[in-house]
Amino acid sequence: MIKQHVKVTEEEFVENCAVEQLLEEDEPLHEFMTDPTSYFAKSVWGDRPCYYVMTAGFEFIFVN
Repeated sequence: MIKQHVKVTEEEFVENCAVEQLLEEDEPLHEFMTDPTSYFAKSVWGDRPCYYVMTAGFEFIFVN
């Protein structure tokens, strides 16, 4: 999944993912993304397309 990723904008990520599952109540997305190496991406997980956010060494994966 990581090797096949394509970075996407925050806007594309938010349009395609239920980001409220990541955030605490009223927490803005930019506060969740505190690591300067964080990024948004799309890729394939198994045989399914997915989006994910990489931050602080963790991947948070969203699959339809």
